Order: sequence, then C-alpha cells, then structure tokens
Amino acid sequence: MKTIDDYWVWLECSEKDSAVIKTFPDDCPDDWELLEGDPISKQFPETVKLKFSPSQPDNIRLYDFVDNTLLLRIVSKRVRAIFDQLSIDQVEYIPVEIMDHQGNLASNDYFLMNVMNTQPIIDMKRSKYEMCMIEEDQISDFDEIRLTTEQADKDARIFRSDRQASLYFMTDDVVQAIKAAGLTGLKVVKAEGWDTNTLSFDY
Repeated sequence: MKTIDDYWVWLECSEKDSAVIKTFPDDCPDDWELLEGDPISKQFPETVKLKFSPSQPDNIRLYDFVDNTLLLRIVSKRVRAIFDQLSIDQVEYIPVEIMDHQGNLASNDYFLMNVMNTQPIIDMKRSKYEMCMIEEDQISDFDEIRLTTEQADKDARIFRSDRQASLYFMTDDVVQAIKAAGLTGLKVVKAEGWDTNTLSFDY
C-alpha cells in the first residue's frame, strides 16, 4: 500500500542548457485549458508547432522532459513508451513539432501531455499555503506541502492536485522506471514536507 513517502512532485526540467518553450501557438486551445482535466486533443490542429524561446538563444538541447514556462508537461516518445508500459491512464498525448530558434525542425518526437487525473492529495490542515482570491477552492502559493492519502486513489500514479491544477505528482515506481531507462531532464522532489522556497532537487 502506498504511503505519503511514495509521492514526488514533478517539476519542470531546469537544466542550464535546456531549450525552453515560453509561448503557445495561436491556432491551439489556450494553454490553461490543459489544466482543466478534460479531454482536449481533438481541439488541436493536425500540426502543433512549439518554438524555442528567443530570449534564451544559447539553450538548444532537448531533454526527454522539456523545460517550459507554460505549466505544462512536454515529453519525448521515450517517456511515453515508459508511461505506456506502466499503464498510466487518464492522459492524452498530443504530438508536437519543436522548432529551433531559426524556425527549423528540431524534433518531432515529442508530445504535450494532458494529465486529466486529479487527486485530493493535499493535507489542507497541515500544509502551509495561500488560497486564490479568484478561484476560492484553489491554492495560489505553497510554503510547505503536506500530504494525505485518505481520499486519494491508491492506483493513481501520475496526476495533478485538485487544489492547484499546475501541481503535478508521480509515484516512486514511476520515478524509478524513468531513472532505470536513463531518461533525461526529469526534476522531482519528495512531496511530503517539501519547502517550496527550496529548489534543491532529489532527482
């Protein structure tokens, strides 16, 4: 049975040389719609093009987990293969073409990952946070994360918090599978007790 120590917060890749995606195509749904927990792949055009950020012209390396400022998860075919082997459900994979700074194709081996599974994993009594003034059931900022598994689906392995849509989690078996496969760019921290003002990664 899973315990609170089995959960990791899944963060954006932040390697110093990583290509960074900062904008979303105009012909696609708004990026925030990928945080709504609904199927959305059919609303995307046949070709979705993401481009390296011009503000970081020296950052050209593509890791298996792609850095971005959109609060989204962009993953390689190798990542998807591992997730498929693990039978990760309630996700959509939207194929994307990633263009370099000159507008040339850097890779078409990547997907936008729509994580539709949300779980009540946050212990609202023990965590330290500020509530959002607009969406009153949502947390705007954390200082410290504490977990509870009382109502969470024990079979959920990749999911988002129901209290902060952009907060992604994965279980330890997923992290270990990624590590064993030698995938690059994953950034995770142990979720229980994480001081969000600290950015020292556990893996």
